[in-house]
Amino acid sequence: QSVTRLVEMMIFEVMPMMIDLSAVCIYLNYLFGPYMGLILAVTSLVFVYCTAKLVSLATNKRRLYMKSHRKEWISVYTSIDNWRTASYFNNIPYEESRYSSNVENRLRREKDYRLGIFLVGAVQIFALTLGLVGACFLAIYQVMRHVRSPGDFVILLSYWAQLRGPLTFFSNAYKKISESLMDAEQLLELFRAKPTVVDREGAQELVFKKGEVVFDNVHFHYEARKETLRDINFSVPGGS
Repeated sequence: QSVTRLVEMMIFEVMPMMIDLSAVCIYLNYLFGPYMGLILAVTSLVFVYCTAKLVSLATNKRRLYMKSHRKEWISVYTSIDNWRTASYFNNIPYEESRYSSNVENRLRREKDYRLGIFLVGAVQIFALTLGLVGACFLAIYQVMRHVRSPGDFVILLSYWAQLRGPLTFFSNAYKKISESLMDAEQLLELFRAKPTVVDREGAQELVFKKGEVVFDNVHFHYEARKETLRDINFSVPGGS
């Protein structure tokens, strides 16, 4: 699901929004001159840099949160699936305590991660507000000098909202892409896993001649006091 969501976002959301953002920047630069283009460029760079830096800092918190979430889910699954065994050995209070501690740990990790994401949003709004203030001062100065009309100032405010939308979207897309990649790490770890049992170097190919199974004087027990199997002898020819 994480990989599918990542591909869909890149194709159907990121690329159209890049076109929208480019159109807004080009038009405002054409309407208000190179200084407005400089303000837009600085605002966008600061916005993107702060977003990337803060999201990368929150990455480790996200990884710990996902690990605690999986641990909580596994404890629920094993407890419910093996509730008879837990009941037989009087381990219900222990399972409840284990699940409770896993829930508390997950909530704590999630809180740390959410606070980091809220900090990202606050810094983004602050950067956009500073950029808007600079752009408004420049536009008002041009209106006072009769270089631009008051209508152009209204156009600036309208298009700045169009600029804010793509930037906010890109920051959210970057965050979602980072989250999807971290969520897919479990899948990548499975792909990287290597078998613990491997052939010895130089091992010969096994030549299979006949599939006969022989039990010769087999004993088996769970407890030494009570044997389960004793003196089992039989032969099973291949194919039978």
